[in-house]
Amino acid sequence: DLVLAGPILRRVEARRVVLWLASTRPLRARIVLHPDGGGEIRPAGASDPAERPQCRSLRAGEHLHYLLLDFALDAELPASRWIGYALELAPADDAAAPWLGWQDWAPELCYPGRERPGFVFAPRVAALLHGSCRKPHHDG
Repeated sequence: DLVLAGPILRRVEARRVVLWLASTRPLRARIVLHPDGGGEIRPAGASDPAERPQCRSLRAGEHLHYLLLDFALDAELPASRWIGYALELAPADDAAAPWLGWQDWAPELCYPGRERPGFVFAPRVAALLHGSCRKPHHDG
């Protein structure tokens, strides 16, 4: 398998999306966001999305690599709306290798009834639940 874990959404801001994943080899990534209601939002910067410096790869073992994807966006994300994404991956050490969409490495990634994996950008926190496992035996 190419992807061992993820993608996991780490942070979302009006003009920034950060996610990470674990893979069996170093990867390149590119993404296009598709908000409900139409249109596309692409990462800002260089003309070739694969050459942007927002992808950081960390090797944790012979067959374990972490990829941190930090995409600055050309436009603001719409608030309180579903935002699907198309994330494609390719081996970092093979420029001729084909790009593989999420359908190739995680076809079960979508919620039922959705065409793409995604999230809702909520700029204001409506409710917060906090828990801790520091002292699970504590009666308080």
